[in-house]
Amino acid sequence: MAEQIKVNPTPIQRNSFDVAIELMNYHLSRKRTEVEELEGLFAKYYALATYCESSSVTDLQNLLSDELIEKIGRFQEQSLY
Repeated sequence: MAEQIKVNPTPIQRNSFDVAIELMNYHLSRKRTEVEELEGLFAKYYALATYCESSSVTDLQNLLSDELIEKIGRFQEQSLY
């Protein structure tokens, strides 16, 4: 048997819950927030992450302002599969 085993790393995949937690942590690191607000804040971040996960690139681009679209340009929707 070989003394060394090579294993290919698996890419980290985040789900909507993970993204919502990361957004909460980012928010809390930037702004003081009362405990009472956390539940609503998490719900908003989770809803946003879920929406983004289930939407196409075109749908997400429609949320951007025209000014921002002009600055960054429109992306071509590409299939991930």
